[in-house]
Amino acid sequence: MKLSEYDKKYVRITDKWGESFTGTASYGSREFLEEEYGGNEDGIFIEDVLIYESQIDSIEITEMHGTAELLTDRLVLRRYRHEDADQLYRYFGSDPEMCRYSGWNPYPTLETAQDTVDRIIAGYDDEHSYSWIMDTDDVIVGTIGAYDFTGSQIEVGFIVREAWRGRGYATEALKKVLEYLTENEGIDKVTAWCASENTGSRTVLEKSGMRFVGTEKCGLTVGENVYDKLIYEYNGIERRIERISMYESKMEEAGELIKAGCINERLAVLMDELEAYYTGPLWKQDYACDEAHRLPENLKRGVLSEDGLFNMLEEYRGLARGK
Repeated sequence: MKLSEYDKKYVRITDKWGESFTGTASYGSREFLEEEYGGNEDGIFIEDVLIYESQIDSIEITEMHGTAELLTDRLVLRRYRHEDADQLYRYFGSDPEMCRYSGWNPYPTLETAQDTVDRIIAGYDDEHSYSWIMDTDDVIVGTIGAYDFTGSQIEVGFIVREAWRGRGYATEALKKVLEYLTENEGIDKVTAWCASENTGSRTVLEKSGMRFVGTEKCGLTVGENVYDKLIYEYNGIERRIERISMYESKMEEAGELIKAGCINERLAVLMDELEAYYTGPLWKQDYACDEAHRLPENLKRGVLSEDGLFNMLEEYRGLARGK
């Protein structure tokens, strides 16, 4: 097997002892692993677990669902581990600011933190369980999760460690989670809320692309304090419609250029973009959404016609070769 082909892919590995590992694969070459770990063969990392090629019984690319490992520029959004309880208690549960605007503290004691972590880990078998640790170089920066899944809607929430606030980590994580929930999991709407006085959370929600939709006057009581509750939402269907419409316009423009025989640089750019969309995961997700009748009837959707886009690509390749 050629392990380098699985780098950055979401895979399931079963080792020769029957244990399974699922997550985003990071390929380690023989040279690197020999220098760093004393190994003498290629291997794959799944989070912090290194599996050498000779230890692998089977490896397959699989679909991500539930709390899949997600990567951003600076963060690994990963599953909770049992040993996380100590950091969560020390840096989150002991910080009174963490629950100032929510009244919610799942880590007030080490024992409670461990119970919370164990409960979250036990729930990972549910494909609609979404609870991530924001990890950078084995330091827990924060947590983010989505809850109360109803089939088409879910609520998201996050916390960030005090020493790491104001650096954009929450925005970075939330953007990735919103993309994953709507694009990969097919959830139409993601909601969130915050206290009106919580300017930090408001900024994160707005920078992440969530839209303010309303206020519950005096909707949040924390101890003796009463706050207005601000409601935000991220509409996955709207984003999907925008993307389909964008590629529909590109397809129409490309069709006009092909019809006119203009095999030029602009057409090449358009066809490259259309091919990347058609062969990537987003087209498949948009097509499935359309097949499930979740898109407006009046939406122009020629780009979702498999034969239409495929035939256009083939026609362009033939014209380009004959140029």
